[in-house]
Amino acid sequence: MFLLAAPSLGSGFVPAGVGRAAPFALGGVGVLLLAGIYVLTGVLSSAPDEGGDTEGQSPETPTPERRPRYASLGESFARRLDEVSWTDRRETTPAARRSLRDDLRAMARRVLADSDQWSRSEVESRLDTGSWTPDLDAAAFFTDDVVPELSVRQRLRSVWSPEPVFARRARHAIAALANRATDTPVTPDLREETTAGQSPSPPASVRAYWGPGAETARERRSSRADGVVVAALALGGLGILTLTPSLLLLTLFGVVVAGYARVATPPTDSVSVSRVLDVEAPAPGTEVTVTVSIENTGSETLADLRVIDGVPPGLRVTEGSPRFTTALRPGKRASFTYCVEAAPGRHAFEPMLVITRDVTGLQRREALAEPAPTTLTCQHPRRPAATEAHRRRTTRFPGVSRSNTAGAGVEFHSVREYRPGDPLSRVNWKQRAKTGEFTTIDFDESRLTRVVVAVDARRETYQTVGRDADTPLVRASIAAARDIAMACLDDQIPVGLLAVSPRSCWLAPHAGATHRDRIQTQLTENDAFSWTPPAADFDVERALGTLTRQTQTATQVVVVSPLIDEEIVQFIRLLDAHGYTVSVRSPFPTEEGVSLSAGEGYAVLMRRFRINSLRNAGIHVQTEGTLEPAGAEETS
Repeated sequence: MFLLAAPSLGSGFVPAGVGRAAPFALGGVGVLLLAGIYVLTGVLSSAPDEGGDTEGQSPETPTPERRPRYASLGESFARRLDEVSWTDRRETTPAARRSLRDDLRAMARRVLADSDQWSRSEVESRLDTGSWTPDLDAAAFFTDDVVPELSVRQRLRSVWSPEPVFARRARHAIAALANRATDTPVTPDLREETTAGQSPSPPASVRAYWGPGAETARERRSSRADGVVVAALALGGLGILTLTPSLLLLTLFGVVVAGYARVATPPTDSVSVSRVLDVEAPAPGTEVTVTVSIENTGSETLADLRVIDGVPPGLRVTEGSPRFTTALRPGKRASFTYCVEAAPGRHAFEPMLVITRDVTGLQRREALAEPAPTTLTCQHPRRPAATEAHRRRTTRFPGVSRSNTAGAGVEFHSVREYRPGDPLSRVNWKQRAKTGEFTTIDFDESRLTRVVVAVDARRETYQTVGRDADTPLVRASIAAARDIAMACLDDQIPVGLLAVSPRSCWLAPHAGATHRDRIQTQLTENDAFSWTPPAADFDVERALGTLTRQTQTATQVVVVSPLIDEEIVQFIRLLDAHGYTVSVRSPFPTEEGVSLSAGEGYAVLMRRFRINSLRNAGIHVQTEGTLEPAGAEETS
């Protein structure tokens, strides 16, 4: 710089050799360092704040063509296996391993005693010797220590395998036990989505992608511009070091692109959208065609316009795509169609996501476009009830049950002393003629049976069983609840509805055509039975209080639940303790011919134990579905 300012001072100085190349080398190294600093600052500035996106990030767009990913039934068991690690071998008493071993050994005692009719001592002996199964890994889970000695081969395997030997043996033990208890094959593998380290799936709905913010539009700058700047600086540094003019020209191009990205503004999002369904109230399984139209209402040409329709979570796209990409001049219109399969429930379409980008793709604007409200309503199909829904007490009149209360009736109950005001028709005149005493005859008082169907719709029931399953277990419970309610109404039995969920739903027991429509509407449209799981936790005491305030203990309660956790069992036992006549319908559908994972096998065994515990307490449990515990049938 000094020589450039006063060139006459350097007229007698002519650099040669290293002195001549040193300025270019220092300049090239400086530019490369600048590129490295830019990359470092970009990485640090792109770290997201809590719960927010950064400007440079472009998250994955939603995938409305598929349903949301519900939790797999085997995730709880997979989490327990994740607690077992290679490092806990150094602990004196590894708590996670010890707890898992004790639980599975207690499970093995019950399964082997039931399936093979072995005595307690024989079960313990076979577990200790490993003779209960031909699976060597399953046998070693109980015969070896919780911190087993590893062979040379196992130590080498631990270098590249993240799963400890103890966890692998636990999976095999569960599979061996579950295969003894059910007819559905169970493998020792875990579902990929339940294993640790899996990247989260992109949001399935537009609402989930957009987040809870109240904004309806936002701008994003593509991080590719930062990559262009880094590449330009790196090429410039190399061009200076190697004295290559072509690299310096590429640097100039990168500088121009980066400068454009800084000064350019995102394109407008002035568009008008509409959505039309060819059928708004289809039958289940019907293919419904959705037509979406977009019009450019602005004055600028939209070079890159992308639209993603807000398909409801409960609908599956069967043909076409809810995504559309086009270019629109001002005043022009474009449209696209796709098909969805109707599923029971009330499905409100979400807003559309409209993305406009400039010609370079570096600037983009996202906006939520609200067409006219679109709702698809699909009623539950009527299925014949396999057995009676409630616990019938035989009488000669439909909808009437025998009560323990004495009063007016037709069947003899008892004889008591006469009380002033007793009807003369119930005075025992024969007794009066013989002994001279006045007595009154009481009969069994007939009362109308009332039934409340309690549907388990807690967050825990929004789980799936089987590979690639996208229908949560709660949907089978809702369908079964409708069948029970309709069967009761067909028998002229007043029936009510209760949602066992943090989202409330209550209908008092009634009968008649109007009440039938009311129950169908609630099961189809009430938010408690939607395809989206509730965010809040279930309060057992609150649900019990709702029922006890609205009904008498003479009301029969039918709980419809897959029985996949202990909380619902606690609720059922509390109902029984309060004096209600309780019965349980437990649907548990799975795909035929599909094997279960080890985690799902663990859940199936635990469900079997819950069913047996309720039956041992005198509570009637009826199971249904393609997957049932062996020997689970019960006659009543």
